Amino acid sequence: MIKLILKLPQNQPLKLAFSGGVDSLAMAHFLRRNKNVTLCHFNHGCEYSNLIEQQCRERAEQLNMPIVVGHIDGERQPKQSLEDYWRRARYRFLYDCNGEIVLTAHHLDDAVETWCISAFHGEPKLIQPEQTINYNNKNNKLLRPFLLTSKQHLIDYATNHDLIAVDDPYNRENNL
Repeated sequence: MIKLILKLPQNQPLKLAFSGGVDSLAMAHFLRRNKNVTLCHFNHGCEYSNLIEQQCRERAEQLNMPIVVGHIDGERQPKQSLEDYWRRARYRFLYDCNGEIVLTAHHLDDAVETWCISAFHGEPKLIQPEQTINYNNKNNKLLRPFLLTSKQHLIDYATNHDLIAVDDPYNRENNL
């Protein structure tokens, strides 16, 4: 069962970070009937990125939802991990949305993982359901409404609604 940790704003445009994976696909399907939601996919400029982007565009069409696509910008800094480089570019894209509300599909399993990993480093962190992010002198609201929903519930939701997640070959690799 999908549980929301916070009430979503009514009658306001929402942007959903959309990888096409089961988490964001289930969230998109869940929100599409009641909300003015635009899917925001980020193309990381890698070997499979164009294929993944095309699959995300297809899912958006199937859901009858608009999609915008961002692309990698800037140069990777020396000693910067690839994951950090991608994450920072992805969030620049998401935050450059003129003060609109950005949703991510972070779920309960993500919150537990974040807490455990950060606790091992001596600074346990909780993922906040709501944050205000100031980016380029614009205040963006970042919402994570699914923090009470487990990954398995999102998988079950997708299965029950015949949703087929994007096949991302990078999720099969552990060497990034």
